[in-house]
Amino acid sequence: MSKPKVSVLMPVFNGAPFVSDAIRSIQGQSSTDWELIVIDDGSTDHSPLVIDQIAWSDKRIRVVHKEHSGLIDTLNLGLELARGAWLARLDHDDIADQCRIECQLAVAKHAEAVVLIGSNFSTLTEGGSKKYYQLPSTHKALMKRLETMRGFFPHSSAFFCVQRARQLGGYDSRASYNEDWDLWLRMSEIGEITSVPRNLVTIRKHSAQLTANSGGICPQGESFVSTVLHFTRTRNLIASDYIAEKRDSIRDRVRLTREYQNYLEMTRIQELVRSAVHSELSWPKKLLRIVRLRISLLWLLRLISYVRFGTGSPLFAAKTIAQQMSNVS
Repeated sequence: MSKPKVSVLMPVFNGAPFVSDAIRSIQGQSSTDWELIVIDDGSTDHSPLVIDQIAWSDKRIRVVHKEHSGLIDTLNLGLELARGAWLARLDHDDIADQCRIECQLAVAKHAEAVVLIGSNFSTLTEGGSKKYYQLPSTHKALMKRLETMRGFFPHSSAFFCVQRARQLGGYDSRASYNEDWDLWLRMSEIGEITSVPRNLVTIRKHSAQLTANSGGICPQGESFVSTVLHFTRTRNLIASDYIAEKRDSIRDRVRLTREYQNYLEMTRIQELVRSAVHSELSWPKKLLRIVRLRISLLWLLRLISYVRFGTGSPLFAAKTIAQQMSNVS
């Protein structure tokens, strides 16, 4: 059997209500040069039965059942198993547009320096509300969004070079709940990133999502840590061999910085405001709810600036830590 150009990786954990739609969105692709790797991470619902029933009649689908070990371990197993030159990610509760693989593969074929490709996307709530998001397509503009912690394309739209991801060691097990953000930063350091200006994936928003059940870990905070590490590497603030040796220690130092604590507070306020705005209340009641949050003018201005321009705090934190470590040495 010839190797496919694209491996689609779909980790599944208790995804019975959604996984058949996700799989069928890959089966309906306009491009046929793909394999689908579905890894059941020890589901306790009837996901394994749903997956096996669909895969039985389609030899392009490879199914792996294993004991539950978590998302990052599952992703790295999929990266190891992939036979394609490119890997497309899709979560078990999301839906790929029928030309998703065709569009991203076309970009990959004509841009040798590109190692990571995303796309525009839409979100779909449990109530049926849909919202569309557009992203820049140039490496420079996308890097600006990554480095200033602004919105980025979702994991389910990612399409990346398998060989380069393997060279980097795949997903980092220390990057809890931000394994994609962490890998995108590292991939951006060895090649270019781009995004297809077309809606190629629909992201479901529901209460059972992994990021909604993060066990007390703040995904935004962990993304902040990874971004600081990115700056220590790319700005040569700390020797690369020392970063590799003391990565856990540096991560701990980041969490102690004022920049990190301020960023957590800002994201907390942002979630409160977003919750009020997206509630089913009338606009007068929404505004009243926001007023009752008693957000100071300073924090409100910071939030507005962050939403519009992002934040420079990760770079400041990186410089602070580099100075601390220089003083110690």
